[in-house]
Amino acid sequence: MEPGTAVWWTAEDFSQHQRQAKLVASKYSTREDYRGAVISIMKSYREGATYTPEQLKMAAETEARGLEKRVVPVLNLYRKRAMKTVLDLQEQLRLLDSETKSRLIRQKSMQATRCSRQLALKLAQGDLMEAKKAYASTWKTDSRT
Repeated sequence: MEPGTAVWWTAEDFSQHQRQAKLVASKYSTREDYRGAVISIMKSYREGATYTPEQLKMAAETEARGLEKRVVPVLNLYRKRAMKTVLDLQEQLRLLDSETKSRLIRQKSMQATRCSRQLALKLAQGDLMEAKKAYASTWKTDSRT
């Protein structure tokens, strides 16, 4: 893109989108059923922890999709904790050879991000279900048809 070339979103469009996202996040942050669904999905990697298909559907189909970390503050806590864990380990291992250090940091990272990866995977599966429904639906583009 050439310097000075306009993009299709104006600054006002972007501001309006941000305001709308904040309103949606605020609305869903008070819905315990939605928050519970997101947390259940996130923790479903644990043995015995489950979520229902209805919870996945709710998380995938709501207007709050993509705003989970604004709606469920504990997600930010998990993220910060995972980053701190990995960075602390990286500091502790600074004297090791790079191959060993890389392997140990990767293992710790995989362990520390397990909840977040589970949530991302399950929400992606929900997104796939929604995309398939949209793809399969027929849209009338002309009132004469």
